[in-house]
Amino acid sequence: MSDAGDDRFHKEIWNHTGESCMQEDGNELERLRAEIVRLGARIAEWERQPVERSDHDEWQRRLCDTANEGLWAIDADARTVYANETMARMLGTTVDELFRSSVFDFVDDHGAALARENIVRRQRGVSEEHDFEFVRRDGSRFCASIRTAPISGADGAYRGAAAFITDVTEVRRAERELRQQREDFRVIFDSAPAMIWFKDCENRIVRANKLAAAHRGRTVAEVEGHSAYELFPNQAAAYHADDLEVIRGNRPKLGIVEPILGADGEIRWLRTDKVPCHNEAGKTIGVVVFAVDITDAKRAENALEASERNYRDLVETSHELIWAVDAAGCWTFLNRGATLRIFGREPEEMLTHHFTESQSPEQSAKDMAVFEQILVGQSFFEYETVHLRKDGSPVHLSFNAIVRRDGDGNVLGTTGTATDITERRRVDAEREQINAKLVQTQKLESIGVLAGGIAHDFNNLLVGILGNARLALSQLPADSDARSMIEGVRDASQRAAELVRQLLAYSGRGKFVVETIDMGALAEELGSLLSAAISKNAVLSIDVASELPLIEGDATQIRQVLMNLIMNASDAIGDGHGRIMVTTGVMQASASYLASTYLHDELAPGPYVFVEVKDDGTGMDSSTMAKMFEPFFTTKFAGRGLGLSAVLGILRGHRGAMQVESEQGNGTMIRVLFPAVSARPSMMPEGAGKESRPELQALSGGVDRSEETILVVDDEAMVRNVMQRMLEHAGFRVVSAESGVAAVALFRAQRHRLTAVLLDMTMPTMSGLETYEELRRIDADVRVVLMSGYSEEEAMRRFRGGTLAGFAHKPCSAEQLAAAMRRAIDR
Repeated sequence: MSDAGDDRFHKEIWNHTGESCMQEDGNELERLRAEIVRLGARIAEWERQPVERSDHDEWQRRLCDTANEGLWAIDADARTVYANETMARMLGTTVDELFRSSVFDFVDDHGAALARENIVRRQRGVSEEHDFEFVRRDGSRFCASIRTAPISGADGAYRGAAAFITDVTEVRRAERELRQQREDFRVIFDSAPAMIWFKDCENRIVRANKLAAAHRGRTVAEVEGHSAYELFPNQAAAYHADDLEVIRGNRPKLGIVEPILGADGEIRWLRTDKVPCHNEAGKTIGVVVFAVDITDAKRAENALEASERNYRDLVETSHELIWAVDAAGCWTFLNRGATLRIFGREPEEMLTHHFTESQSPEQSAKDMAVFEQILVGQSFFEYETVHLRKDGSPVHLSFNAIVRRDGDGNVLGTTGTATDITERRRVDAEREQINAKLVQTQKLESIGVLAGGIAHDFNNLLVGILGNARLALSQLPADSDARSMIEGVRDASQRAAELVRQLLAYSGRGKFVVETIDMGALAEELGSLLSAAISKNAVLSIDVASELPLIEGDATQIRQVLMNLIMNASDAIGDGHGRIMVTTGVMQASASYLASTYLHDELAPGPYVFVEVKDDGTGMDSSTMAKMFEPFFTTKFAGRGLGLSAVLGILRGHRGAMQVESEQGNGTMIRVLFPAVSARPSMMPEGAGKESRPELQALSGGVDRSEETILVVDDEAMVRNVMQRMLEHAGFRVVSAESGVAAVALFRAQRHRLTAVLLDMTMPTMSGLETYEELRRIDADVRVVLMSGYSEEEAMRRFRGGTLAGFAHKPCSAEQLAAAMRRAIDR
C-alpha cells in the first residue's frame, strides 16, 4: 500500500473511531471518545501544516500505541492491516505477529461463525457495537466490547473494517454479578414472610414485595410508583404523618400494632416496624416498612383474653376459695372475693406469707404435718382445718387440692379449692347440742311421765286412805283409843302425799300455789338464809337488778330451785376458796336464744326474768354435763333426791328455761328464766289456786246445801266413795259416775236437778277434757270443778279456752273440797 493510501486508511480509522466513540454510554468510554476526537482534530490541523511526512506518520503511530483501547483494522479477508500495542497486549501477542494473523486466529469455532456474520454485515455497510469473546495465544479468553465500521475505497468498494476494542471482561462479570444479586434480592424480597415496602418522603411507594402488593389486592407493578393515598384511601394520611415522624426524627419505630382496612373490606391487624432510609450522603430519603399480618394471632389473642377475662371473673367472684401454695407452703395465689369473705383480708396481705400464719399454733403444727406428708405422698387430698380471720374469729375450711409437679416430677407446690364450712359446723354443733338436749329432754319426759303416772295412781290411793282417815277422825270421840292410831295413818298419808308432790314436781305437773313474785326480793331473802349453810370457804354475793318485772309461780318451789343451785355451787367450791355470785335481771329472749336452752319447747320469745348462779369451783366436764339432769345422779360422796331433774320439772311447770355453761377447772354458770308478767293470768279463775291459804279452808256454815246435788265423776271407785262421803258430810246431795261416758248420760237425763260437777281430769276412754266438752254441749252454763293430782297451772293449761268453776287438788281435805264446791256454786 502507498504512503498516500496509508494516510487515507488511517484517516478512515480515526473518522470511524470517532463516530463509534459517539455511541459509547459509559463514562470512561465517553472520556476516551472525546480525547480521540480532540487528537483527530489536531492531526487534521497538522496535515494542513507544512510538516515533514515522516514526522506525521510518527505522531499517528505514537497516538495509536498509547490509546487505552485496542485498535484493529482488517482487510476484506479478515487479515490484520493495522493494530496498536494495546490490541496486541489484549490478545497476548505482538503487533508484528498480529500483522501476520487474521481475526480467525484468535477465536474459537463459535467465534469464527460470529466473525463471518459480522464481516458480511460490514460488507453491507453496517456499523455496530457488540460483545465478542477472543481467545489469546495462551488459550485464555476475554470479553471485548467492539465498535466496528466498514472501510471503503475511493471507488466505494468494501476494503475491510476498523474496530475499536475494549476489554470488558470484568465489567461484564460485575454486571452479571449485579444482575444475579438483583435477581437474588428480588427472590428474597418477594419470598419474605413480611410485607415490605419503601415509601419516599412524598408518600409514594417506590418498592414493594409481592406480599405487600397482594395484601392490597394488587400486583407489584400496580403498587410501585403509586401514592399510598391511592392504596390506603382511609388511613394513608394518618400513616403518612407517622412515617414523617420517623423520617424527621431519623429514629425507627418498632413493634407498632395497628388495625388496617384490608382490600376485602375486613379489618386486618398489622405489626409494623418503620425504619428511616438514607442515601449515600446520609440524607433521609424515605422510610422502609416491614409489616406482618397478625390478624389471626390478634383474634386468637382477643379470644384468649376474653377467655382469660371470663376465667378471671369466674375465679375472682367464686364463692369457693381458689388458692395455690409453693413447696415451702407460702401462698402464691388467692382469689379476691372468697379471700375477703373468708379471711377478711385482701389477697395482697397474704401472698408470699406462709399459710400457717393465719392459724393458731396448735392448728399450725397439725396442718404442717399434713402438708409435709402430702408433698411426699398422695397427689390428691382433702381435709378440714381451721384458720383465723383478720378479726381473730375462727373459720372452718374444707380443702380439696392436688400436688403440682414440673416435667421432671419435682414438687412445685399444691393448688386447689376450699369451702367455708363454718356455718355447717356451727349448725352441726347446734344440731348435736339440740339432739343431746332432745335426748335428755325425752329421757326426762319419759321419766316424768312414769313419775306422773305413779304419782297419779298413788294419789288416788292416798285420797282413799287420807280421806277415810279424816272422816274416821271426825266421827271418833276425843278419848277414843283408836284416835291416835288413825292420826298416825293420817300423818303417814300426808308424808306420802308430800312424796307424791315431789314426783309431780319432777314431772312438771305438781301443785302450784300461784302468786306474783318479786324475784329480786326472793333472791335476797334466800341469800341471807343460806349464808350460814354454804361452805365456809365460799363468799356469796347477791346482785339484784332494780325494778325487775314480776313473775307468777309457786314461791316455795322457786325457792327450792334457787336453794338447789346455790348449794350445788357451794359443793363445787368444796374445801377450796371461791365465790358464788347470784345475779338477777331481765332480758329479751329471742327464739334462737331459747332454742339453745333446756326445756325450750313451745316457749314464746319475749321478756324473761332470770336468776344467774355462777361459781368459780371445779366445773363439769362433758360427761358430767350429759348426766346432770338424770334422777339421783350426783358427784357428791353421798347424795340423794332428784337434784337438777327436780329443778327442770319445776321450770317446766312454770314455762321457764335453763342455760348451763361449765368447763372443768373454770367453774359453772346456770341461768334460770321465768316469763315476765305484770298481773295474774286472766285464765285463772278468781280464787283458784288459793285453797292452801288458811282463810279459804274455813267452811261457810249456816247454809242449807241439802237441795244442791253434786255429780262426782271418777274412774276409781274408792276415790268416788271418799269424795261422795266428804260432800255428803258437808251437806250436799251426791250422785256418782264411774266414767265420762256414764257421766254424760247421767247429766243429760238429770241436768235440771244437778247443781255442779266434780270431774276427775285423767280417765280412760273419755278423758276429763272430753267429758267437760260434752257436758257443755248439753248445758253451756254447767258448773264444773276440776279434780287432779297435777298442778292447777298444768290443769288450766290443758283446759285452755274453757270456763271452769273451780279446782280441787288431790288429795284434799273435806274442808278444802267443800270450800271449792261452795265457791263454784255461789259464783
